[in-house]
Amino acid sequence: MKNLLFLMLFIVSCGGICQADSMASRYEKFGKLPVMNEGRIKPLDTVARNGLLFISGKQSLLIQGKKISATAWLYQLSKDAKVANTWPIFRVRNPEVLTFLGHSPKQTFLSYDELTKGVEIISDQASRAREIPKTERSVFQRAILLLNEQLNTYDGLANSFFLMGVGPFDEEYMALPDRFRGQVLRYLGAVSVFLPVYYKGHFYSVSEAYRDGEGALGHLAYHQGADVLQFIQALRSGEVFEGESLDTRLATVIRQSAHEPFMTRVNVEYYFNRIMPFYQAAILYLSVCVMILCSWLFRAPRLKWFALAILGLAFAIHTIGLGSRIWILGRPPVTNLYSSAVFVGWCAVLGGFFIERQIKMGLGAIAAAVVGFFTLILAHHLALQGDTMGMMQAVLDSNFWLSTHVVTITIGYSSMFLAGLLGILYLIADRFGFLDDRRKASLFATTYGVVIFSLLLSFVGTVLGGIWADQSWGRFWGWDPKENGALIIVLWAAAIVHAKLSGLLRARGLMQMAIAGNMVTAFSWQGVNLLGIGLHSYGFTESGLFWLILFMLSQLGLIAVGWLPESWRIQIKKEGENG
Repeated sequence: MKNLLFLMLFIVSCGGICQADSMASRYEKFGKLPVMNEGRIKPLDTVARNGLLFISGKQSLLIQGKKISATAWLYQLSKDAKVANTWPIFRVRNPEVLTFLGHSPKQTFLSYDELTKGVEIISDQASRAREIPKTERSVFQRAILLLNEQLNTYDGLANSFFLMGVGPFDEEYMALPDRFRGQVLRYLGAVSVFLPVYYKGHFYSVSEAYRDGEGALGHLAYHQGADVLQFIQALRSGEVFEGESLDTRLATVIRQSAHEPFMTRVNVEYYFNRIMPFYQAAILYLSVCVMILCSWLFRAPRLKWFALAILGLAFAIHTIGLGSRIWILGRPPVTNLYSSAVFVGWCAVLGGFFIERQIKMGLGAIAAAVVGFFTLILAHHLALQGDTMGMMQAVLDSNFWLSTHVVTITIGYSSMFLAGLLGILYLIADRFGFLDDRRKASLFATTYGVVIFSLLLSFVGTVLGGIWADQSWGRFWGWDPKENGALIIVLWAAAIVHAKLSGLLRARGLMQMAIAGNMVTAFSWQGVNLLGIGLHSYGFTESGLFWLILFMLSQLGLIAVGWLPESWRIQIKKEGENG
């Protein structure tokens, strides 16, 4: 068993090392180049990953049996778009759209060349769909709009590598030989356009800085871009830069122009992208669930202890990933829906460890692993919307309130989910006769304690949110959907506590109400964003409606488990004894 644990540790710890070997290629230096994009400085690797993730739903491609990273894809797009345009990367899941474009409904992925044959039709259909209110759009119209946005993203990335429209670069670009314009110089153009210009504590792209004209910022941008112009002169003299030599020299130029502390963050973000800590943690959380279930089925206590060790490893990786995001952004752990999903999972796993110390049966561990896994899966799907470390809305730009109100109320969400999952485990174990009276009493007391903790945190977080709203919008409460959702969580938790203290509920009823708390919390946390209204709808996504409804139905089914007849439970137990 110890040898197996050491093997798991070795595999996870070597994940970054194995990837580091691949970083020796020319794509590493290209991906680590700092660029100014969407209001913040980031490695070019992040731009490539976000773009490819939005277009194909993946962060890498499998072309003719060969795995191609997002950075390699963007490099190919910049160097020779004719090749990249033939790769099937556009994910089209709607059969009606595929048929409309003349493709087989089973052909899920299409290339840019295949789509551009009908680009005018796609654009026309998207324009018509925009004229229809969001709530009245058909599935086909929503799919066409998404495909049109994916094409725009692809075109934007490809066109970002041209030097046209960047002040003094225009003349130099037109004077270059034709053989350089469509290949190496398109890549060089991306660096010049996105070159971060540091001025008075802020970063600007070269294209933004040149808008200042003869001002101080424009003057600074011109001189910082002089190094890039030297490369153009070198190309005119016949010197050809290829592969690593080109990347190395360009990386040196950019690093001389950028501010050193920010360069360190760019490097950390690059390695963060390569290691993918949340993906690694999600896999380990899933393995913990499987191992604990096997330990129950095969009565193998050692397997349970091994699962706890793996859970600790997963939590450590989860923590490193969360801490890295905090350091890169210079912000508290929760700034958007993506980070809230990551943080909710982290809090639930931490709470699961404390619960496991009380129950010591694996229930706390499996509850932690389940919440950790599904919240990280949710975070992955939220990442499809774009940069997860993007700039925040002005009203959210307050580290104090992000550290108090947002963090506090997010912990309240996590606690309610944890209580609901404990309720699910209680009902299932009780219905099938897996728990004795002592363990049922312990699990009941623990769940009730988690509900009280959630009530406290949710109430305090809601009050802090009202104070923040009063400072930002001049009113403490405005009956906004998000505010109403937070209040409903507080009221539901208070109803559970009241019903318990007044004797209206026994163990089974309290567990059913805790499971219903999952539905209340899911709607208040994610559901209100589906409405697309209110001052708090920062993460609108139509695709989440199906999964939210499915989650609600699953919770109703689990609540119904508590109403199974007692005779059915005894029968199952007797059959198990006879077996």
